[in-house]
Amino acid sequence: MAVSWRTYAQHGIVLTIVIGTVLIFFAYFAQRLATRSNPSEYTSNAVNIQDSIKIYRNSFGIPHVVAQTDSDAVFGQAWVHAQDRLWQMDVWRRIGQGRLAELFGAQYAPIDALLRSFQLQKLSGSIFNALQPSSKQLLKSYSHGINQFLETNSQALAFEFDALGYKPDPWKPEDCLLIQRVLALSQSTALWNDLVYTRIAQQRSIRLMTMYLPNSGTAITTGDSLKHQEGFQYTPSLSDSVLATIPQSTVSSVLDALTELRNHVPLPGVFASGNAWTIGRGPSGAILANDFHSAPAIPSSWYQIHITSAGMNVVGLSLPGFPLVFSGRNDSLSWGTTPLLVDDADYVVEFVDDTNPNYYRGPSNQRQKFTFVRDTIRIRNAADSLIDLRFTVRGCVLAGFPIKDKPVRTLKHTSARNQENRQAFLTMRWTGQHQSDEVAALYSINTAAHLQQIQNACLHWGAPAMAVTVGHANGTVATLGAGYLPSRSGADMLLPGTSVETSKSWLAPMALADMPASSIPNRGTMVSATSGNDVGIRSLLQASAVRRKRIYDQALLYREMTARDAQVLQQDVQSPYALGLIQQLLPVLHRVRSRFNATDSAAIRLLETWDGEYTTVSVAATVSAAFIERLLWNTYQDELGESLYRQWVQTPNVSIRCLADVLNHPLHPLFDDIRTPTRENLSWIVVRSFSESVKKLAQVTGTRDLNAWTWGTIHKFQANHPLGDHKLMGPMLNTESYELGGSSSTISMASWNPYRPFSMQATVSARVISDMQDSVQYSVVPGGISGQPMDAHYTDQLQMWLKGGYVRIPVQRFPDITFRLYQLLTPK
Repeated sequence: MAVSWRTYAQHGIVLTIVIGTVLIFFAYFAQRLATRSNPSEYTSNAVNIQDSIKIYRNSFGIPHVVAQTDSDAVFGQAWVHAQDRLWQMDVWRRIGQGRLAELFGAQYAPIDALLRSFQLQKLSGSIFNALQPSSKQLLKSYSHGINQFLETNSQALAFEFDALGYKPDPWKPEDCLLIQRVLALSQSTALWNDLVYTRIAQQRSIRLMTMYLPNSGTAITTGDSLKHQEGFQYTPSLSDSVLATIPQSTVSSVLDALTELRNHVPLPGVFASGNAWTIGRGPSGAILANDFHSAPAIPSSWYQIHITSAGMNVVGLSLPGFPLVFSGRNDSLSWGTTPLLVDDADYVVEFVDDTNPNYYRGPSNQRQKFTFVRDTIRIRNAADSLIDLRFTVRGCVLAGFPIKDKPVRTLKHTSARNQENRQAFLTMRWTGQHQSDEVAALYSINTAAHLQQIQNACLHWGAPAMAVTVGHANGTVATLGAGYLPSRSGADMLLPGTSVETSKSWLAPMALADMPASSIPNRGTMVSATSGNDVGIRSLLQASAVRRKRIYDQALLYREMTARDAQVLQQDVQSPYALGLIQQLLPVLHRVRSRFNATDSAAIRLLETWDGEYTTVSVAATVSAAFIERLLWNTYQDELGESLYRQWVQTPNVSIRCLADVLNHPLHPLFDDIRTPTRENLSWIVVRSFSESVKKLAQVTGTRDLNAWTWGTIHKFQANHPLGDHKLMGPMLNTESYELGGSSSTISMASWNPYRPFSMQATVSARVISDMQDSVQYSVVPGGISGQPMDAHYTDQLQMWLKGGYVRIPVQRFPDITFRLYQLLTPK
């Protein structure tokens, strides 16, 4: 008997209801799982503190922690950090420990091996032991706050812990220092660049390597005293004969490991840069603007917070996992920080002994025995692996870690096992390995009332080296240096030194704070950008100075800059660098205009009228970016090869400065394509690059219609969560893709990877503006305060960030009506 259509319809309706019900329940429980650690409307908890702590939040979830003592205040800060960002903090801690494979699988075991070779966990322990008592107490209070949160909310942690099936370890005071050193290590561009230039020197010779350095830059001289000389040029101190003793495979193995670290690990400060400027307005006080740049990520590396105690009232940007505020203001002054990107690290070539591979040749060619450490790397869904670490007096060997699949009970250093290591190897020197007290530095800055107190605070800061820009309520503005510089005593700045050359060893590090502060009373302008600063420090690793000059030029247009003026300036997307290059090259294109087709000619006409603005609707911006990318490729790739070129342009600060330099020399040998029998020059490269850029844009956009080539079409922002590669979770964890203006040389920085145009490499990770005459601070991050994907505050600031908006945060000690009490912590 045939089944009627009514029966089919009934069955279909029932099936639809069942599937719909299942989906509703799935969505409900998924939402409950993902949001169970979110702050409730109001809760009260009894914890081990001295006095009551009140935690207020505004409509964006930004907390205002109110306590009586400084210790309780950082306890409250730790509580909200853990409540909103605990998994992010734990991942950063695991980066420092070298324990990522436990979460993400076997592909992270080599990365863990590299991370453990940096010995950051051991370093943080030794730094903690030498801290002054007040710093130790703050770290203990902060760690206590995290652990009290864990005990109180052990069944309501962030969803990532359940997704990966683990519980976080208790927090230790040393873990805060570990995260701070992870930040410093991720900002050490020298660790990457020194290896890249070593490979260039090995491939092309030391003399030819200097062609890949920006001539317009100046560098820090690090002799017996602090000096910074304008126009200083790099002079190699390593010979080609010594360089020849370094196996290319040794350098490449470390460089490849660092590449994996950069590309696959959510470091808090990778590709870091920034801007900070302050303007003194006499009786109106100073106004200060600060923005940070790093690789796009969700949640943001920065956390907005207001902290109030009897001795402190500070509002600004904090780093989850570390107490106090990095950029902000108190009742007397405001401050902002920018990375100086100094050359803070060097590699040392050391040699395995010819007669016994368990020994190496140390200083003065003395025979010394390796210290061997066998460590265990735990791997998700796989057996544990063992790793052999070798140590010299300088540190861990940075290549050739034998990773073993099967554990063994004893550690045997046989000749056969080490036969592979009968060669030169690399160890590392880094200013972050020295003792410092960043907790004391930040606390003194957070509570400072006078410029001299900031100067004294900077003496405690070790790494990363940074410029601290200060704006006082009395109108005084200043820029100071903070951090250590290496004292090389003749050692090479870029190429590895050798362990046997004791005359070229590092001396004790030098403190930037020993240099005099640059200050202007009452009225004036101070600008610090990664492209230059008023401290006077110049580095080969810094960006082109045009961004800093653009800030200065625009600031001079305002008689009395307001907070709104500063907001507009932070959104500026004009690139004097790109505009200058295009105007320099247009005459070359004009001379051969008859050779171009209609599309090429139309693109040239756009460049002729371009104002240098990288807005999302600009077509000329797109053409200029593609043109510059092709110029870089055609000028440098043929000599370097694709792999080495890719690594060199990973630091666009250097490559785009080099391009600007070489364009001033039309017959420069780099313009000659070594793959052809003829000798090419600048004109040939320019014409070829322009034609290729137009063809490439037609391919990328899928059309030859120039109207469709807007900058926003190919230049997009998307922030990805560390678990965002998962097919099912990715749409929930990652942000959508948005059109974004700017470039690497604009104030509103948004750099793209020259090797993979036009994928976003780095952009603004936070903006903050402090007007000392105003009762509020303005800030915004490209996401939100929460690290929970289903929380309302996960991305509630993203649209504001995209469109130039800011969150207003009152600076008064007592929360106003925009804040509500969410948490009351009382003593047990």
